[in-house]
Amino acid sequence: MKVPDWSYRTLFRPALFRLTSRQARDLTLLAIGGLGKLPWGSAVIRTLGHLDTSPLLQTKLADVQLKSPLGLSGGLDIHGTANKALSQFGFGFLEIGPITMDKITSDLPIQRDLQREAIIYPIEYENDGVEAITAQLKQNHKNKGKLPCMLRLKHSPESTLEHAIGEHQLLLDKLVPFADGFYIDLLDHRWSLEHILEKLDSFIQVSRSIIATKPLFLYVPLDYPLDKLQQLTQHSTTLQWDGIVIGDMIHTDNGLEIGHEGKQLSIEKVRLLRGQLEVEHILIATAGIHEPQDALDWYSVRSIGQIWTEEGATLVEGCIDNFLRSWFR
Repeated sequence: MKVPDWSYRTLFRPALFRLTSRQARDLTLLAIGGLGKLPWGSAVIRTLGHLDTSPLLQTKLADVQLKSPLGLSGGLDIHGTANKALSQFGFGFLEIGPITMDKITSDLPIQRDLQREAIIYPIEYENDGVEAITAQLKQNHKNKGKLPCMLRLKHSPESTLEHAIGEHQLLLDKLVPFADGFYIDLLDHRWSLEHILEKLDSFIQVSRSIIATKPLFLYVPLDYPLDKLQQLTQHSTTLQWDGIVIGDMIHTDNGLEIGHEGKQLSIEKVRLLRGQLEVEHILIATAGIHEPQDALDWYSVRSIGQIWTEEGATLVEGCIDNFLRSWFR
């Protein structure tokens, strides 16, 4: 059953767009996250706009059961406060991240480019830090009906590779009780790929000993060079990951951009990876899903899609409709 997202476009969007991007995001998530925790909150959310997904869309992300193949990217609910509420909007899982050891903030504004349908972040590391996020996840863990959480881990901005690997393993150890899986964001442009590959085998072995059977994904930046990605897929450690996540940000002179233009870069990487990897390897694409057909494009090449959206449940509803229609063609 579907309920139109009438409230967002008619009531909330005009008001929210008068605020800064951070204010609009945090206010929205605080409101729906708070509603999700109240006994009658689910009923209010259902009135404002929700989406019940069809059982036909149930799938798995490694061994994690999902109610739909559509996830929500980490750039939206960066504090992890609205899991239970977001479960009513048709998503199958959430990404939270990046998560670093220490809190990282920026006073610079998050910019909207409405004409190009883009969001530009001043820095890529902004987050609450592992202690605050762990405390929030511990609260979320008590909620029934919460969505599976994939946590994206990131090292400190000035880390050496050796220090970064140690940070990632500390993060895994702290967060493993509350995660359904992990994205490892370790492909830093400051280090040569050869140096990273030297360290990956032992890193993956230690990581597996920490997280046991939970899935472990390699996170590849959206603008990571194709020749390096080709080299990466030919290395033996690639088979040790459960899959690969293609990021959603393009590095520009103005900051980190998420927008429709990222779709083509992501398609190039999906095609390369699908030609190189085993069939059982999972690909998660996070860039350029701005309309329902975009999500179906990823679905058709055996990829799971993640959305970054300011469009309420409307985009999600269209994506779900397209998924269902594809079943009956």
